Amino acid sequence: MEDGDGDVSMRRQAKFASRMAILSGLEGPAKHDGKARRRMRTACVELLLADLSYAETKDVETRLWRRGCNASKDVLRRKMKECLEQDKMEEAEKHRKDMLELLEDARKTYRCLVALLQRVYGDVKAPGGEESGVHVEKDLLEKHEAPEETVRRTCATCLLRLGDLARYEVEIDETNLPEKNWNEAETWYRSATKVWPHAGNAHNQMAVLAVYREQPVVACYHYLRSLAVKELFFTAKDNLALFFGKEAAEHRPNDADNRNEPGKIVHRISHTVLQVLGTLYNHAYPEDGDTVLVALRKDLHNITKKRHCKNIEVLQRMEGGSSTLLKMLTCCISMVYWVRTVKGNDKEDPVALYEKFLSKAMTLCFLFGRCMAQSSLFMLPDDSDILAGLMILLEWMSTCPDGFLSLGCSVNGVSASQDFYDALVKYLGKCKVECTYDRHTVALPEDVELNGFVPLQEIHKALDFNSPSPEGQTLASVRRHRLFQAAKAMASRGGRIPVCVCENGFALRKDDHAQDGQRQERALSVPCCKEAQLLASEATLAKRRRTEGDPAGIKVEHRPVDDETLEFNPPAENRPSKWQRVSLGPRTIVPPVAPLFGAKDDTLDPPEKGPGPTKGPPPPGWLDSYQLASITARTRHFTVPPNWSDPLPEQELKQINPYAFRWSADKEGTT
Repeated sequence: MEDGDGDVSMRRQAKFASRMAILSGLEGPAKHDGKARRRMRTACVELLLADLSYAETKDVETRLWRRGCNASKDVLRRKMKECLEQDKMEEAEKHRKDMLELLEDARKTYRCLVALLQRVYGDVKAPGGEESGVHVEKDLLEKHEAPEETVRRTCATCLLRLGDLARYEVEIDETNLPEKNWNEAETWYRSATKVWPHAGNAHNQMAVLAVYREQPVVACYHYLRSLAVKELFFTAKDNLALFFGKEAAEHRPNDADNRNEPGKIVHRISHTVLQVLGTLYNHAYPEDGDTVLVALRKDLHNITKKRHCKNIEVLQRMEGGSSTLLKMLTCCISMVYWVRTVKGNDKEDPVALYEKFLSKAMTLCFLFGRCMAQSSLFMLPDDSDILAGLMILLEWMSTCPDGFLSLGCSVNGVSASQDFYDALVKYLGKCKVECTYDRHTVALPEDVELNGFVPLQEIHKALDFNSPSPEGQTLASVRRHRLFQAAKAMASRGGRIPVCVCENGFALRKDDHAQDGQRQERALSVPCCKEAQLLASEATLAKRRRTEGDPAGIKVEHRPVDDETLEFNPPAENRPSKWQRVSLGPRTIVPPVAPLFGAKDDTLDPPEKGPGPTKGPPPPGWLDSYQLASITARTRHFTVPPNWSDPLPEQELKQINPYAFRWSADKEGTT
């Protein structure tokens, strides 16, 4: 067997050398006659079948494309254009037919190559192969091994060429570009991305088709995708810069348009997103850029209102697609990746400028995340685009550095990240029960679409792309399951991520962002489960203690939380009408239970200070904050100052526990 294998290898090497000699002889001056092209194509195909790995090092496929098709196509196109300019219609028609014949021969060659590569090196599920295009020697069709990565990359390149050939054929047509049928070319390009998703050239070509179709969001999506893969398509850098410049010059939304009218608002959103992405990409974020973000936040807020749900439907299906919102979100994630990898490594840019650009890019992600979370509250739970986008955003954020998750500039005085986390917890609360679907590792349609997308590569490593995707309600269940898992992964990392895991759901920690030099005090909603857990900061509480010795503790019973009023709201039959007394060793103090429920009782006696039992509530502002600082889903203890006359100042009360409720002086009781 070993001797036989050696003989086969030697024969293949000999054939490879002879075919290379033929190819070199045909490559001098450009050959444009059909006989020379056919000999060149046959030689290239046999070289690829003889030794694929070595042929890749010699750029055999590239030489096949350039000399066997592209050079002749350019010559014929130039001749046809010259004839049209001179009104030589008959000669122009002859060159047109020659070009169509050339494209058809090249199409047969590449379809044959796709089929033969899989026959010799193994099936990689590349579609469209036909073995009848090129005649090769039978001994070259014997099966032998080659790296699967090389086979996939070569087959994907052949599919890309087939897409280019289909595009060239349509371009010859005399109709206007937007009206032409680009479906065949797009099908070949998409097939190329499925066979080898780590290359960006197919996405660049699909962006060109989107420009022809006048679909700017889709074009931006594919241009950015071509730059967010392992094998970047560097030409897309210049193409994207030109695209953003053209969009900025041609599209200027009219501020007088009705903000809530379906169609107008969604087009304004798309133009605003492209405007912000363009300024970030071209390193030219304007001084009034935050004003644009404010307008975008308002528009996204308007379309998420239940009475304006038609706006979401229009946005989802604009530009002839069904997932425009998901594409916009992917563009924002791509821009974060671009700023992080390109601008982060640019030594000429100051660190402050890099952080500013990164914050703006993350702001876009948070704004779209909030839009998706809010939309999920009133749209069907199995709506693929909305739920899929929210799942993708959370899974990506679960792999981001902690510092990224606390970014997000102030939009209308509220941090974009805070807006997103608030909406997220509300949506998680609506789901209530976590899905436990046992096939959550199966790749979903959105995973297939985003396969090869570098920001999600850690997530995709655990997925099975060979199994069929679930459908219907099962598909929605898998999405919710993965969404919950991503939220748990974020919460378990702690740090400055304001989402924490409860026993039966999720809650929000206090968002510890600074706004204009001031710490923003915000009440946090916990709507995700009936007995949500608020994690108290034991270290902060210990620093605030004013005790002597080892005092006893007060047990406080947890009660359900009302997410609207942010107050304890137990069932009516369990609601006390008087103050409750809790034993504390030698004393008896009365925690202010009634005000927590929103009840009023004017008959209460004023507090009595000094030793012995206390007949009334403690001084206002003291026990309230200490009590709330230590409330959890289970029984907790907290300590009491030794003297009623030594309450904590209000400023310290507000900072006593940054991960619990805030203390509010403008309401009865404490929220």
